[in-house]
Amino acid sequence: AGVSASSGSSVSDRFGSSPSYACSRSGAAVLSDGSKTAPVWILYTLYELLLPLRLFSFCRGLSSGADNYIVQIEKTLLSYARFNASIVPFLLGGLLAWVLFSWLFRAGTAYFYAALPVRRETLFLTNYLTGVLLCAAPALLSSLLLWAVGAGFGAAAFVPAMQVFAAAMLGFLLFFSFAVLVCCVVGQMAAMPIVYVILNFTFFVLEAIVRHLLFTFVYGMPYSQSSTMQSFALHATPVLGLLQGGFRVATDWAERDGMYYMELNPQLEGWGYLGALAALGLVFALCAFLLLKHREMERSGDVIAVGWLRPVALYVFTIGCALVLGALMAELFSSQTADNFWYVLLFLFVGAFVGYFVGKMLLQKTIHVFRSGWLGLGICCLALLLAFGAAEFDLFGYSRYLPERGAVQAAGLTHYQSSGLYTTQDDAFVQDVLALHTAAIAEKGAQERRRHAYQLGADYTEQFYITYRMADGTLTERYYSIVYNDAELKDPDSLISRFSALYNSPGSVLIRTGFDTPRTEKNVLSCYVSSFDTGESLELTGRDAWRVYTACLDDINAGLLGAEDVSGSGSTKEAGNYTPLNLIFTVTTQAPGQTDSLYVDSIPLAAEETVRALTAFGAEPYWQAAG
Repeated sequence: AGVSASSGSSVSDRFGSSPSYACSRSGAAVLSDGSKTAPVWILYTLYELLLPLRLFSFCRGLSSGADNYIVQIEKTLLSYARFNASIVPFLLGGLLAWVLFSWLFRAGTAYFYAALPVRRETLFLTNYLTGVLLCAAPALLSSLLLWAVGAGFGAAAFVPAMQVFAAAMLGFLLFFSFAVLVCCVVGQMAAMPIVYVILNFTFFVLEAIVRHLLFTFVYGMPYSQSSTMQSFALHATPVLGLLQGGFRVATDWAERDGMYYMELNPQLEGWGYLGALAALGLVFALCAFLLLKHREMERSGDVIAVGWLRPVALYVFTIGCALVLGALMAELFSSQTADNFWYVLLFLFVGAFVGYFVGKMLLQKTIHVFRSGWLGLGICCLALLLAFGAAEFDLFGYSRYLPERGAVQAAGLTHYQSSGLYTTQDDAFVQDVLALHTAAIAEKGAQERRRHAYQLGADYTEQFYITYRMADGTLTERYYSIVYNDAELKDPDSLISRFSALYNSPGSVLIRTGFDTPRTEKNVLSCYVSSFDTGESLELTGRDAWRVYTACLDDINAGLLGAEDVSGSGSTKEAGNYTPLNLIFTVTTQAPGQTDSLYVDSIPLAAEETVRALTAFGAEPYWQAAG
């Protein structure tokens, strides 16, 4: 077991080592590796050969007379790069590494390879370069065929086809190198793919879990927000980071008569991000090389085959189990229990206990692990207490943060998370939102106590989001779920009454319905009118849609349209006071070639301008089914 490639002359003497033998052994290893990985690279080759067929089928179905015929071919060809740089190399790299380095997972096989008159460096490079070759050959063949298909239909497809090849190889360098590193650290064949998948999504999953746990008891925290940590977690999860905008096809737009009408110049964006990931892959490969060079072969068969990483893996596994199991238990219990910080902390401690001792069982290969290690569990629990306690007791000032007026560029108030879509720079409205935010902060203690003592039937809840677009370009959001009763609805100074008054003000209605954007008749493309009672519908275009749009705008400004009931006791809309009509306006946006939809429903009869306009076009307030 102690014999390795670094054993010097003793190994050479036993096996008659020579350069020619090492070369022949490496050549035989390449052939052997190719046969072992045959199912993997055959499937991958079939996939790559399907891409030219897909492009051919797309080009055959595309009208050659279209203005952007060539652009659509190039755009479609480039779209293959995004998938080839993310999902495909994630699967291919993991499978190839798992098979090529499978000799590390069994002690007998590991001893045999370590005793060969071939240096470990040679073994590593032979297997690593074999994997790269098995990816590069099919990918290059596919790209050449894509070029041929694109050129056959008149597109300048060589550069886009080579970009597809480059994207596939850069993505493969990351995922394959990381999988090789996992093979060098993990000593069990069954554990390697599990660890590989978990580690690839660790940052994204843990960030989502931590955010969910904090959302349950941190006053003012939204479930999701555009934060630095959330963005980091997405980019640190390359499969998702590449798919969710990190690597994408972008186009320019041609303009005619003030309208954007055609796409031009498709190109791939995100090469910097993909290149950084590939460079990180080379770092992983170097780490794997150094680990394999000094790996203790007798640990093959252990879950963690690198001695100094065993305690690190134990504590990471413990914290991970604490977060995952803690979040799961918080979901299984009632909202009142999950809202309580001390219950959540108890769930985290239970998860840490399970993770710590299960981890010890896996590492030590025995169930007799409870006699020692309690200090390590205590350290993990203390870390959880300090981290989540700081959030609960607002040591960083998150819940009591109120931005200065000078730092706020725009503000919004919605029932749902809008990610800054429904904000306005109107100074009076921004001041009103800041005043409501101040009142919500002042009620922190009272609201937390009432949430724990919430009584169904006697109390109601209302949720709203406050959104700020800051002068520095960042987005700040706060979420409040407030508890109130009937008496507070009648008190104009209560938090619920202040929210209701601001939320239903004409300015707020304009913002959340999208009518605050100045538009002309040219911007309003159509209006779809339907009745949810009878199913009757009609579509207005041009001047007719503009007539209904201006009528809605007048009624909103008069405070007659768009108000919502926040009483919590059900709808106050009495039969006969509201029409069963829904309106959907299609309008142009500032983005070239894109449109947006504006929704208007629950139209009261008091909104006379809107009702009159709809009636003029045949949509009666109580639209009866024809016949």
